[in-house]
Amino acid sequence: MSGSGGATIGIEGSINVNDYFMEASVPLVQGKPWAEQLSFDTAYRYSDYSSGTTTDTYKFGMDWAPIEDVRFRASFQRAVRAPNIVELFTARGFVLFDMDGDPCGAALAGKAGAAPDQACLDSGLTSSQLRSAALDSPAGQYNSNAGGNQSLKPETSNTYSYGIVFTPRFAPGLSASLDYFDIKVDDLISVFGAANSLEACYTFQDAAACNRIHRNAAGQLWIGTGNVDDLNINIGSLETSGIDLNLNYTGLDIGSMGSLSFNLTGTFLDELVVDPGAAGFPKFDCTGLHAGRCASSLTTAANPELRTRFRVGWETPWNVDIALTHRYISGVSQEGAAANRIDRHFGAQSYFDLFGSWNVTDTANVRLGINNVLDEDPEINASVGTRGNGNTYPQVYDALGRYIFAGLTVKL
Repeated sequence: MSGSGGATIGIEGSINVNDYFMEASVPLVQGKPWAEQLSFDTAYRYSDYSSGTTTDTYKFGMDWAPIEDVRFRASFQRAVRAPNIVELFTARGFVLFDMDGDPCGAALAGKAGAAPDQACLDSGLTSSQLRSAALDSPAGQYNSNAGGNQSLKPETSNTYSYGIVFTPRFAPGLSASLDYFDIKVDDLISVFGAANSLEACYTFQDAAACNRIHRNAAGQLWIGTGNVDDLNINIGSLETSGIDLNLNYTGLDIGSMGSLSFNLTGTFLDELVVDPGAAGFPKFDCTGLHAGRCASSLTTAANPELRTRFRVGWETPWNVDIALTHRYISGVSQEGAAANRIDRHFGAQSYFDLFGSWNVTDTANVRLGINNVLDEDPEINASVGTRGNGNTYPQVYDALGRYIFAGLTVKL
């Protein structure tokens, strides 16, 4: 057991692939009044898998600098990803998924997430089982049958990006870039989500979703054979778009005290839309959200609209470098949670990290750092699901508080 609610079984399977690829960068114009530089980039890859699958991926890009200080760039990329060994051959078995209550049980009766009574009865529940407290798991955990699927087909994606790079000659050491990205993945290799299957069946009468629900003789999904199939499948699509920022300034002379450098990176998430691909089941946008439907989709654990990282470095004249970093994560709310639920919202989070490096000799270096200097605790939520751990998301937030580390490097 590994804490996943079921046995972890070894994977057995193999894939052979032959790749043929090429890349080219073609300068078109240089040193002209309207184009200091104009170039064209392209790439192509052909992959032949032993499973009989073949894929073609390619890229086209343009790079134009009308003057030395400014450069514009744009690209289109077509990517194809065949299913990997884990997605194909993972052994099937029961694991757990989280719900606040069975849609046909007592806990959600009269609340958001409750299924229509008739839909529950049509699915095979008896009138005595309907709205019974016995349908609700005391731990909020239910069985799903998870594992690989050798019928998976490749997923495909189209990526568009447009950007500008600014390196002004009047300010040596300063550089800035701003890029917009728009990505869509079709036939996404993922899971539909056990909770999503229940909603698709009871709310949208999707026959395929209803066939994935297997209640035990008592109508339960959390005891014995009760489960929801949630194998790897090709779902509809995943779309995301946003803006990336990178700002650098190096070599700010502060006289006898050395020099300073500054770096700011950030991502603004405009949308993160999942289409489960079920009849009647609507697309949903996970931007600024966590848990709920978003816990079952191929998104990150929590999806803040804004994440930034600002670093100030100090290169001292005493062979010591010091850096202070501020990490910012905007707030997220639980998807589908009642407005009066006290744990539905994670507020914006700020972390400060301190790092120092000392070149003791030409061959020895000592490093010391403190992450999350102020020992900020993560906010917690009772419904983070299997994407989280310890009622929070350690992939996004510092779950352990202040973290101190040190290292020594000696070159012989």
